[in-house]
Amino acid sequence: MDRKDLKGRLLDVIEQAERFLDLHLLTPHRIRGFEPEAHPELPKAALREAVVNALAHRDYTVQGPVRLFIFSDRIEFHTPGKPPNTVDAEAMRAGVHVARNPHIYTRLADAGLVTRAGTGIRRIIHLVREATGKEAEIAVRDFEVLIVIPRKESL
Repeated sequence: MDRKDLKGRLLDVIEQAERFLDLHLLTPHRIRGFEPEAHPELPKAALREAVVNALAHRDYTVQGPVRLFIFSDRIEFHTPGKPPNTVDAEAMRAGVHVARNPHIYTRLADAGLVTRAGTGIRRIIHLVREATGKEAEIAVRDFEVLIVIPRKESL
């Protein structure tokens, strides 16, 4: 449906990603008492975690932006480069954390955008499963890490 290449200053990129996702994802409202109550299609915490994870752990020696793709059935986060050391998709699911970019991680922590190291992928998986009943996917490819967050069938 659409795509966004995320480029620029760290915190600006996070804002770009949030605006892009808000533009494309549904946020139906239900009325409770006198007030509308928002029920986002996907948990913002899972989406934020995927964006922050992509920026914190990408390989900045590889040219190219972090890319977001919006499909009718999923959201894809493409992060340039492979994980450091021998980290693979299973290790990521298990919470293995290797700091590739400690200065970037510190900047994100100072901005209040990261939680405990090694919990991000597990949090994404849990939140997405809870919201959609489906599994988020993680794949390590030759030149990128891919996180796929499934969307609900329909609202």
